[in-house]
Amino acid sequence: MKSQLCLLVFCLLCNCAIAKQESSITAIGFASHPAVVKNYLSIVKKAYAKIGINPDFIPVSDRRSIKMLSEAKLDGLVIRGQKTMLQHPSFITVPPMLGAADIRLICQPKLLCNKSLLDNSSKILGLVGQDEYYQELLNEKTINTYEVVDYQRMEKMFQQKKLDAMIMVFDLHTQGIPSPELNTYHLDQVEGFHIIHKRFSHLIPKLSKALEESLAEHDFIQE
Repeated sequence: MKSQLCLLVFCLLCNCAIAKQESSITAIGFASHPAVVKNYLSIVKKAYAKIGINPDFIPVSDRRSIKMLSEAKLDGLVIRGQKTMLQHPSFITVPPMLGAADIRLICQPKLLCNKSLLDNSSKILGLVGQDEYYQELLNEKTINTYEVVDYQRMEKMFQQKKLDAMIMVFDLHTQGIPSPELNTYHLDQVEGFHIIHKRFSHLIPKLSKALEESLAEHDFIQE
């Protein structure tokens, strides 16, 4: 009798552990970038609906989103550059690639716009996201950085000449290359994927298939 009771308790504990491991995604963060709000958010929402999961989608700044995902306050991110995720082994990219983006330095009209500007300690560079996103680029650079909550606010500050330059992300699906009237310098090109925490890795096969279908069905809204 005692051995049967022990076996029952053991089975219950195992079932609880499995249920916890295979718990469903409930909260996904997304950035305020226009391409995300107008396109990638709906692609990812539709993919989850296809597999019978209806998480809350929460607008959150780039800085907070990484921290919240690390602390299990978020279960995933709508889209994020794959290179950034290499710094976080607890995060998993879910294929397919959803989009690609051109990373550009945008400078005030009369400035020489190239990497040498980043060594000018009298200038202010606006950026959205944690410094770690641009760690390689800004390593040992002397330019002053000003972190802004979202791209719209940063563009407004740039137009008001409160920033000498800013780092902008141009989604290649919806924005293409920036206007030739802008004083720009190409920094990098990144690939964007849907991101989930590794504790939800069991969802990848069916979620990946649903994302492929949702991406194929989506008509991108151009900027």
